[in-house]
Amino acid sequence: MSRILGLLIVLAVTGCTTPPIAPPGKALIRPMALRNTQSKTFSPRLVIREIDGHSLAAEEAESAVALPPGPHTVTVTMLAHTGSAVGNYSLGPVGTAIGNAIDMLHSTQFESQLSFRAEAGHTYRACVMDDGRGYRYWIEDETQRRVVAGSRYW
Repeated sequence: MSRILGLLIVLAVTGCTTPPIAPPGKALIRPMALRNTQSKTFSPRLVIREIDGHSLAAEEAESAVALPPGPHTVTVTMLAHTGSAVGNYSLGPVGTAIGNAIDMLHSTQFESQLSFRAEAGHTYRACVMDDGRGYRYWIEDETQRRVVAGSRYW
């Protein structure tokens, strides 16, 4: 019994979750930043900045967005810190301002535009990978487990 309880706790802590479900008659897309041990960025974050030329609100950009079926062009932006952590320390107002300025100098922002055809009932994931050699962007269909735009390989 204690082994089962332990397994359930591990699953809850590690975030073993299933992808969100698309609303009826729609597709769903969400952003995901990935990095490996050779990456040059810290805390990468991917946001969906635009869909079909329409800007998204900040709260939408980092969450799952419903799409009608059909062709779409998605603009994704990767934001990451490249090494400075001074802004995370409590150095008082002047120190914090200096830390924030250093953080801005050491931040990376890259963008990519990807086009794909969304299918109703499918869930998609817009991804960026920092593997130390550069950044790759792609969209994968989580429903069919296949890449539909860009490439996850060099």
